[in-house]
Amino acid sequence: IEFLRAPLNPSPLAGHSFTFEAGPLSGFVLDIRCSRSDLEPPPPRLTSEAELSELESWAKSLTGPGVLALGQPLTLDAGTWPEPNPVAFREHFARIGAAVASAPFDVAVLAGDLHVSQLLELDLHGRRIFEITSSPLTRIPSFGRNMLRRIVPIREDQEPAEVRLVDPRSAGAPISIERYLMGTSAPNTYALVDAEALGDGRVSLEVTFVDPARHAGAPCEPDKGLALVPSVGVGDPCRTKITLGPR
Repeated sequence: IEFLRAPLNPSPLAGHSFTFEAGPLSGFVLDIRCSRSDLEPPPPRLTSEAELSELESWAKSLTGPGVLALGQPLTLDAGTWPEPNPVAFREHFARIGAAVASAPFDVAVLAGDLHVSQLLELDLHGRRIFEITSSPLTRIPSFGRNMLRRIVPIREDQEPAEVRLVDPRSAGAPISIERYLMGTSAPNTYALVDAEALGDGRVSLEVTFVDPARHAGAPCEPDKGLALVPSVGVGDPCRTKITLGPR
């Protein structure tokens, strides 16, 4: 991690976490992998205290909309051993949520890990949060599956992922899904986010889930978990705009 991270990322504030500026947006990348502890013995740790404190300071001092990049979404279930998900780390999860919800400007969450791409509007402590998740660029199956076949057996029934939302409240998270805007399980898609300043502290984000095989937006799919209907039409390209602003 040190070898690959050092030449690419800005200097960290603490641990492996850092801030960045992208046009009208302020960003914070919070590493929730390298300092993560086991759930036992308590208290479990999702990140280091120094990194969490830096996040809280960043969110409090925002002078415009922000983006928080996490390795995993806020909307996962609790998970199981050996890899519990963020909500299982109750204290740190609550502090991350409180920092985002109490920020003076809207904060969009950018996440990965799901092996699908999806855009959600959430309610977190009464605040609107957008969560943009995209990770299929390296998912199994596809090229990675063929490579792994040479090393370990992969069952033929381990077929592609699908958009399958879960209710984060079932894991005790203070989050509800207000809208499922769009999503796709098309292999090797990636998210493009184009930010445009609108004035008065507002920023428009155009989000596209790109299917490189089609050289266009990947087709939007229905949710097979909570049966939520996407705002983008099923089969239409995954592209839409959201607006962040002051609270």
